[in-house]
Amino acid sequence: TNQKPNQTLLFQENDWLADQINKNRSWGQIAYDILTAKGIDSEAPQGFFVALHDGDPAELAGEASRVFLGTQIACAQCHDHPYDPWKRDQFHELAAFFGRTSFRVRRDLAATTGRDFVVEVGPSLKPQQQYRKPDLKDPSKPGEVIQPVFLTGQPLPLQTSDEQRREALATFLTSPQSPMFARAYTNRIWYELVGWGFVEPVDDLSRAREPRLPKLFDHLSNAFASSNYDMKGFMRAVVLSEPYDREIETAPSEGAIARSANRLSAPEIFTNLEWVLGPLDPGAPDVRRRAAGTKRKFDQVFGFDPSIPASEIEGSIPQALLLMNNPNIEQRIGAESPNSLLAKLIKTQHSDRGIIEMLYLRILGRLPTRPEMATCEASLRSGDRTEGLEDILWSLLNSTEFLHQH
Repeated sequence: TNQKPNQTLLFQENDWLADQINKNRSWGQIAYDILTAKGIDSEAPQGFFVALHDGDPAELAGEASRVFLGTQIACAQCHDHPYDPWKRDQFHELAAFFGRTSFRVRRDLAATTGRDFVVEVGPSLKPQQQYRKPDLKDPSKPGEVIQPVFLTGQPLPLQTSDEQRREALATFLTSPQSPMFARAYTNRIWYELVGWGFVEPVDDLSRAREPRLPKLFDHLSNAFASSNYDMKGFMRAVVLSEPYDREIETAPSEGAIARSANRLSAPEIFTNLEWVLGPLDPGAPDVRRRAAGTKRKFDQVFGFDPSIPASEIEGSIPQALLLMNNPNIEQRIGAESPNSLLAKLIKTQHSDRGIIEMLYLRILGRLPTRPEMATCEASLRSGDRTEGLEDILWSLLNSTEFLHQH
């Protein structure tokens, strides 16, 4: 088959990344594994990075730079970068590191994976292939052969294999020679936890952009690198810091370190929903079923480009309708199921006020204000108690606050 199984790959990616983070492997080790992956997806799920870009060298170069260095150099594919020092030759010298990388989707005739296809990443299909820079004047020509060259100017021989090329690149990108690796992660995680980045967009650490609080940015980046890219240690330091503990400001000033309420990503929204309601895709343990279920719908409807500034991310009618009308969500909201959140709260809490407080804490991470409590209690007095509690739960899940950091 020629169809690229994107959703299946994404679920394998999420599972693999979650496992690596739970094991507290360093970000450097994880990035190295992603960049050097080979084999079929069931045995090497870290190959998702190559597979999702069809093994295309130019795409892989642009994404490797964006994700691991926080630098967008893809526009240098056709011309010198307009405001950064990246030249077109540098882009294609970076792409040449992936010039012999292979990717294919093939049928799994032995059904060893429980699916009808496998994704294979590796060097075996293109052992002698060389990367060529496209000829802009005559695209029909094969173009000039380009050898891999590090951003420092050091080249690799043309005969270097795919495995050697990608291992060399991964070692370079994750080494102290590449300070952008630590800065890219620091900026992205600070943005996710505190609500704003030292540089925004978070994947564009352009030299033309002056970072906010540059001394703090430098200090955190250097500390992260010195820790051998310890992700849990870095996140622990941020969430225990004074800036993270501050109240959210809708529009913090340029010199402030206040938190801001940015829109949550699709996976974060779905994870929070399942934290509140329980599993939304029951009976779907394997990757293929999950890829076709509620999680996929949320990824499609709530997904957004991380390069878009937070202030420009807006809600949509399909997003509202998905939260309001999804049958799996409606079923989990109902109190008739003994395993539902409301059924458990009704059984364990002795007062309406206690149930309302627990709903606010579970969904929004805070207690209701006095006006909010008064509104909820008045709503319960005006009709059926159970239906009123279901309405409160439904309203909180459909609130703007639920979709944002708080």
